[in-house]
Amino acid sequence: YLPKNRFISHLSRLRKKLMICIRELQRGIKTAKLRGKQVGRPVGAEIVSKKSVSAKQIILQHSKDFGGTLNDADVLKLIGNISRNTYYKYKKELKK
Repeated sequence: YLPKNRFISHLSRLRKKLMICIRELQRGIKTAKLRGKQVGRPVGAEIVSKKSVSAKQIILQHSKDFGGTLNDADVLKLIGNISRNTYYKYKKELKK
């Protein structure tokens, strides 16, 4: 248990440390970009995982857009563990 004034001073010190860390991080990112380094994931990079591969197989087999018999809502229920946005992203990738 900390008295209120010690707690507030402790909080302000932590806030200052956080701001220093953020500034250093931003400075590092900026210098990396100036040196021509790739910062973050490249635009348009496609991540391949076991989950995405199995979901795409189910979409190809069962979706009406690919010759199956189920509509989008039913295919989503069949897959079960992906969001609606992810489902449509996979579907868009498969149409390419």
